[in-house]
Amino acid sequence: MDLKDFKESSNVDDRRAMGGSVGRGVSLRGIMFFLPIIRMLLKTKFGWAIIALGAFAYFSGFNPLGLLGGGASQTPVNKVQDEKEAVFIKKVLASTEIVWSDILAKHGI
Repeated sequence: MDLKDFKESSNVDDRRAMGGSVGRGVSLRGIMFFLPIIRMLLKTKFGWAIIALGAFAYFSGFNPLGLLGGGASQTPVNKVQDEKEAVFIKKVLASTEIVWSDILAKHGI
């Protein structure tokens, strides 16, 4: 199927620039897991500093797993290929919109 002549759908919400952050929820299970460690850390000034640093990192969205990979081994994003894929998705969606609008119109929906 050749999609060169197809129009692009306007019903696409492009979120590529938003990043991949995932919402976090604090669960009781997570708090109970760290409670003994937090109690131990609260007994020293160094422990208070670690807790403050951890709270700052948590609320600023810092991902400690990024330190494990070395940081430089991440592959760069290919913008041209990414844009081609976005255009392809928009054209496929437009074709499905056309097909389904015809089918639904035939059934009076």
